[in-house]
Amino acid sequence: MVLLTSCLSKQNQLNYRDGTEQRALLGIPFWVDDSKGTHTELIYGGRSGSEIGIIFSEKVGNDTFPTNKQYKFDLSESNVVTVDKYRLKIIMAYEADMMFRFVVN
Repeated sequence: MVLLTSCLSKQNQLNYRDGTEQRALLGIPFWVDDSKGTHTELIYGGRSGSEIGIIFSEKVGNDTFPTNKQYKFDLSESNVVTVDKYRLKIIMAYEADMMFRFVVN
């Protein structure tokens, strides 16, 4: 089971959110916890021109040093982006927030 949560909403299973629009605010994490104890955070880093930034942070179990990766995507090339194992369809992106949908295979 995979859970997707933001500090602004209640916990929901990822498949219930698939296909529904989500809003990410600048610097506020969405997180995913799986049954193996992996805690993943996706943080919107803002937009500059046609480029957006997303920070990916993953922590396994009680690991105090999470893996952190920064991604930059050019929306003029595609509005579907892949952040590690997650695919996001970007609907709208602004400097301080974005609307997106999770794409689950």
